[in-house]
Amino acid sequence: PSLPPIAPAKIYGNWRRGAWGECSVTCGRGLQRRNVQCADFAQRRLIDSIHCDRRTRPDGERECVQRHCEAFQWKTGLWSICSKPCGRGIQTRQLSCVDSNDSPVSPGRCSMLPKPLMSQ
Repeated sequence: PSLPPIAPAKIYGNWRRGAWGECSVTCGRGLQRRNVQCADFAQRRLIDSIHCDRRTRPDGERECVQRHCEAFQWKTGLWSICSKPCGRGIQTRQLSCVDSNDSPVSPGRCSMLPKPLMSQ
């Protein structure tokens, strides 16, 4: 014997939207989230989401775009002439931290990056 079909839940609620949260990133593309809950028509209490029309459910997530990410990197100069004409000498080079426009910035901006050798 087959079971009778289950009747869909009666719709007697509507969707309550929460405020959008902060973007998940501080720069570039990220996500924002908010609570979306089903509430009875009087908006006095939350009810199970089966009692709200799922076709009209508002998005609980959306893309957000924050300011352009600043990219920093170490920029190395050319190696100097060796300090001795023969045997063991030292070569040095300039090292600077630059932004995405190749403009010098504080070395602290590159502090989380591996630092290239300044002498050899």
